Amino acid sequence: MHTLTTWIRWMIFGLILLSAAEVAAAADAQVYKFVSARKLGAGGRDHLVVIVQPPSGGAQVRLVLPNSDRDRYSPKKEDADLVSGMQPGQFLQAQSEKTDGLMSVTSIASWSPRPGEETPHGYIFMNSSPSEKNPADLEVDLMKFMEPVKIIVPGEEGADGKPASDATIDAELKTVHPGDVVWADVLPGKKLALMAIVPWSEAQHGKLMRVGPADVDGQRGFAAEIATDTKPITAFIPMTLQNGKRAPDARLLTEARKAGNGSEVLFRTREDGDKTWLLEIERPQKDPPPVAQRRDNNNNPPPAGIPVHTAGGGVPGVGGGIGGF
Repeated sequence: MHTLTTWIRWMIFGLILLSAAEVAAAADAQVYKFVSARKLGAGGRDHLVVIVQPPSGGAQVRLVLPNSDRDRYSPKKEDADLVSGMQPGQFLQAQSEKTDGLMSVTSIASWSPRPGEETPHGYIFMNSSPSEKNPADLEVDLMKFMEPVKIIVPGEEGADGKPASDATIDAELKTVHPGDVVWADVLPGKKLALMAIVPWSEAQHGKLMRVGPADVDGQRGFAAEIATDTKPITAFIPMTLQNGKRAPDARLLTEARKAGNGSEVLFRTREDGDKTWLLEIERPQKDPPPVAQRRDNNNNPPPAGIPVHTAGGGVPGVGGGIGGF
């Protein structure tokens, strides 16, 4: 009777194991960020379960590694060795299928992003072309963590009064090539908006001297004056179309003012002839404070043998991993 009760509990656990994120993931191979690996009961048997989350953050996903022997805990050695050597925050790529209410892994491998891709504005440029529906619109195809990102850049009125592609984005696209890592300012929403795209490079360090009024192509605008180790830079705030009129990009102007005169900043710019345009500016982020170790009411640390993957440890029950089962 006790065995039957335990089996039923395991089955219930398996039925509630899948979250919405996990159901969506049960398709083609996807990239995840590793969290931990632990021995858990799933589908009536003990399994090595890998806890992951989407690379940009979000709900955790449980990936169940199959046993070599279906009647006992026996994860494949190559899979166990892989997750045993992983540290929290590293990436992996897994393909899975929904089996008996579980996310059963069919293949798993380590994965590394391209330099810059892991940053919020880092993407892989794939292609761009005029839209079939409206040739003045541009279709821009990007990729991030192996996931496609398609953006439609609306056209604008050309000098002759006829529809034309966005001149700024069109010029920027000429500087990138398929397969390049790019820095792209993509605004979220019902329809993604592409504000800028340039070849990837590390942010520059400097000191913001002042943000003040400036003449921008004959219109009243703003510029940020930044001192660097090599030379002073005057970076103009781009003009955008707001309520039918061109005005300084409100987001960038706010970011520049928020940084504060006299502050150390990280920034990116784009060169266009004799002008330098500001793309991004912010204060350097401080390192987060160390996380205190969780203790009980008597100020004692957690007991040894907790079945959770930790830095430098192995996988429970495989090759002398954490704890014993």
